[in-house]
Amino acid sequence: MDFKKIKEAAREKKMSITKLASLIGITPTGLHNLIRNQNCSVITLEKISSALEVSPLFWWNIEADQETSQRLEYCRRELELLKEMIKDKDHMISILEKNNQRYGEKYGERVKKKEK
Repeated sequence: MDFKKIKEAAREKKMSITKLASLIGITPTGLHNLIRNQNCSVITLEKISSALEVSPLFWWNIEADQETSQRLEYCRRELELLKEMIKDKDHMISILEKNNQRYGEKYGERVKKKEK
């Protein structure tokens, strides 16, 4: 992997290393160390690629064919949709739990009144 291309790609996008670091959730020093040590995780590489709007293959001087690029973009969109679905489901579960709790409290009050 050509780590120097990170700085080059950021420069081409008119993005500072500080801004790039902020977008990927690390400190500027962390990003400089990552480049200097030539070591990063796949997740970080994906974040860098996304922030700079390049294919992850870009870092290896491999030109992705159009089909591969389209598949990658499709997978990214699908991942974002799945994340949104999870958020929606979590929100729905929260609403149902609150409603269930309220119903249980009201039902419990009715039972207590009948017992008296």
